[in-house]
Amino acid sequence: MKIYETFEDEYKYYVVIEAMLGDSLLTYISKTPQTKFTEKFVAGILKQILQGLCSCHSSGVAHRDIKPENIMFADKECTKIKLIDFGFAKMFDPSDRRFQEVLGSPMYMAPEICNRKSYDAKCDIWSCGILGFILLSGELPYNVDENAQLTKLMTIIKMKEFSFADMKSDAWKSVSNEAKEFALAMLAKEPEKRLSAAELILKPWLEQASDVPPNAEDTKKCLDNIIKSHVRYL
Repeated sequence: MKIYETFEDEYKYYVVIEAMLGDSLLTYISKTPQTKFTEKFVAGILKQILQGLCSCHSSGVAHRDIKPENIMFADKECTKIKLIDFGFAKMFDPSDRRFQEVLGSPMYMAPEICNRKSYDAKCDIWSCGILGFILLSGELPYNVDENAQLTKLMTIIKMKEFSFADMKSDAWKSVSNEAKEFALAMLAKEPEKRLSAAELILKPWLEQASDVPPNAEDTKKCLDNIIKSHVRYL
């Protein structure tokens, strides 16, 4: 998202940004036929998000709140994705890129944040991985009900280590191993083992993902689960 100008008066700051003519990713998904949720469709979304993160991270900016509402289409045709809402964003020094604040939308929060450890821009990659997990399968990544207490969810995130064992349900049966490996590369528990945005956008799966329509029954819960996953802030 481009910023053209900033102003301030006695009471407020004003930021002039480019107009976003399309929907948020959340709204777009709600309008999109379930049969369009092919790997190629998901890969196209993830690639643009990662390209945006690559630009941010290389400029020394961590977004720290990647989720569907903070991703918008700049055009009416909904083809070009932009990252928005940098309210939690923070500049970092590449030589000492460690944050301490515990913040974000819990379902998308990286384990190092939940564990109250120092963290860096790799937290954005984890959030992108959670989004990819949901889009590919229509399932939530954690086995919690919608009324679960925040502390329970945080405890699960602290302990979770994703693997192919988390992708054995029927919802994953039509998803390729390449797509699963891509999701797991974003969901490595240790930030040092988690690939960067620059490394991820070079992965062949982003260009070679299958365009075979999934079973609508397997993906019909996708929107509901995305809605459940962002209702709370920490």
